[in-house]
Amino acid sequence: NAEEERRDEPDETDVEVEKRFFPNVASVPGQVLKKIFCAISKKC
Repeated sequence: NAEEERRDEPDETDVEVEKRFFPNVASVPGQVLKKIFCAISKKC
């Protein structure tokens, strides 16, 4: 399936997993972590 084929791009796969994982499993803590990561990495 499509998700299996995307494993050719490891960096992107991690990002995709995080995008699915944080909103579903930990939406509020996930948003807090995103803001912290954003502030630290300055990628926003």
